[in-house]
Amino acid sequence: GKRTVLIALANSRLPAHVSRIVDELLGDPELDDTQIGMLRTAITDSGAVDAVEEMITHNVTLARQAIADAPIASSARTQLLELAETVTRRIA
Repeated sequence: GKRTVLIALANSRLPAHVSRIVDELLGDPELDDTQIGMLRTAITDSGAVDAVEEMITHNVTLARQAIADAPIASSARTQLLELAETVTRRIA
């Protein structure tokens, strides 16, 4: 039920009436499977998931470039690059 970047992007891309429904349902602990599915579909269909993935990819690319150019020990560089990989890995 948190108002994350994903939700903000979805709401900005959804028609007003759908955005209102998403806001009403989001975070309701008593949602049934149909309502959860509707939320998931609305958020995915809005393109917000893809947009967030693109933002992550872009920011990781910038971080990797900054790490590569940083005046740090190679062991620190290696650990930071591994950390960037770890925090962005998706578990399917």
